[in-house]
Amino acid sequence: SSPGEGIRSTKINNGYTSWSGSSMASPIAASTIGLLRSFNYNWTNEMLETMILATADPVIYDINTEDYLVQPELSEADIDFQTGQKWYVENMLNREFRVASPSFFQVNTKQAEFMINLVGDKLGLNGDEILVDAYAGVGVFASLLSDRVRKVIAVEESQAAVKDALFGLNDLHNVHYIQGKTEEILEELEEKIDVIILDPPRTGCHPQAIASVLSAKPNKIAYVSCDPPSLARDLDMLVQGGYQIDSVDPIDMFPQTYHTECVATLSRNN
Repeated sequence: SSPGEGIRSTKINNGYTSWSGSSMASPIAASTIGLLRSFNYNWTNEMLETMILATADPVIYDINTEDYLVQPELSEADIDFQTGQKWYVENMLNREFRVASPSFFQVNTKQAEFMINLVGDKLGLNGDEILVDAYAGVGVFASLLSDRVRKVIAVEESQAAVKDALFGLNDLHNVHYIQGKTEEILEELEEKIDVIILDPPRTGCHPQAIASVLSAKPNKIAYVSCDPPSLARDLDMLVQGGYQIDSVDPIDMFPQTYHTECVATLSRNN
């Protein structure tokens, strides 16, 4: 396959692509415009130049739904398309997700779909488990694995992400969302948790979150990480707390970069 073939959408902001100066002759800016033009959306080069130079905030386009988001709202006279959207719609494994500007969503949706199925398979779900999706975001794991378990408890701190998730969960009656910090909510749950999915930000889990996981004593854990050092640190604490590492699977989420996503699966020692 060609390099980057799996890329299904792009995000342009200070966290992904940035440049200085006002000239669109910048190689990074030029390549960004080329990428957006390759989506065959009805944007001219002049529109893209004005749009990108006018904002350092997100410009997001999903090739699956052809929906897009440009923040903030632009008032330049030569921009004749909609900007300032509060959210856009992504599609993953034939399910749509509403994603607001502050919410996180994987850029490479093709590889993310592979990762979701990998997590489900590695956990060996049989349909009778109570699964906690910690750091649940807009509910990707929670919704797409809901048909493989008895109940999903999704925990997410971001109010924007919870609103996005609830927007699309009306048809899934076994998914329950709780807004709050993972380290606090896990301590409050009264149900016996069978499986936990940890998908924290790059910094990894808060130490109290790891302690809460150990107190909950799930039979299996899947840890999804985009930062190997923080993953190694947290896995060490989990192993010291009575778990064994069954597998670590790297996923090339960002082709031709040094970044890698990892899915680690653990089981509790008897």
